Amino acid sequence: MNRMVSLSRWVLGLIFLSAALNGWAVILGFGAFLPTSPAAEAFLGDGYLLIMVKATELICAILLLTNTLIPLTIAVLSPLVVNIFFFHIFVDAELLPLVILLSLLWGFLFWSYRDSFQPLFKAKSKPKEWKKTSKQNPSDSFRSTGE
Repeated sequence: MNRMVSLSRWVLGLIFLSAALNGWAVILGFGAFLPTSPAAEAFLGDGYLLIMVKATELICAILLLTNTLIPLTIAVLSPLVVNIFFFHIFVDAELLPLVILLSLLWGFLFWSYRDSFQPLFKAKSKPKEWKKTSKQNPSDSFRSTGE
């Protein structure tokens, strides 16, 4: 099972890395080097939204490929994956097979790291209480122990 998790993490990371680099090529004026959805280009344009999405994809791809902060990365990618999925179902189905693969990989990683997300699904939760600390004189920490 660990091999499947690692493989899924790597493939998802490479998909997001290639999409991010393709987007940054467009942002920097070089033109896309991979197939791109014309509808997505029209929707994202070349403004702040494209920069924000591609920066998020690039950071998450690096985190996935370096096996760092995976539960946080899965959580950050959640809205992107949902939007990509529904965009390609309702607007442009040309890259739908890749989007289905992307969604399945994300879902498998979410399931594999489900224990990290269980606290988020508690019906009733309480905030952590703040502990009152007694005011200490800063010089107390430097006092001699009487030796």
